[in-house]
Amino acid sequence: GKRIVYRTGVPMHFETFDIASGVKAAILSHPRYHVHAGKYSPDMRWIAFHLAPGDGPSHMFIVPARDGNPPPEPEWIPVYTRPGYNNRPFWSADGNTLYFLSDSEGAVALFAQRLDPATKRPRGDPFQVFRPAGQYFFGLAGHYLGPAEGPGYAVIPLTRNQANVWLAE
Repeated sequence: GKRIVYRTGVPMHFETFDIASGVKAAILSHPRYHVHAGKYSPDMRWIAFHLAPGDGPSHMFIVPARDGNPPPEPEWIPVYTRPGYNNRPFWSADGNTLYFLSDSEGAVALFAQRLDPATKRPRGDPFQVFRPAGQYFFGLAGHYLGPAEGPGYAVIPLTRNQANVWLAE
């Protein structure tokens, strides 16, 4: 309730706006590529995001949160760098698991990566949590209204692929 986080510019990057002081501060940027879906950890000490380098695969990273001093690329912690479109990170309530959408195994599915509690480096392999079946699917970029998370739950919008064909003369 004291700061607003927003994305701006080309290439797209993230800044904060302190409501009391009116001060803007950069928090996440790359000199050439758009930075997407910046999401603070529950303790506000880390930021998860994905980087979209043009028409190539997108990769998931975590960086330390430092207002006014975006961490340089050598400090970025790679979380998921498999081929495909990987996006929409969100944190578990304890900040020790990062969830995200990925189409790295064909259809878009919800994945998770356990993290070291102190360093936020990946622990073990990422794993698939949920893949919709039948007519339901995640849009490739997820949805602007989610995923959303809270203690013990996540809200994940799905799309249903259904249509009717009509012929009129």
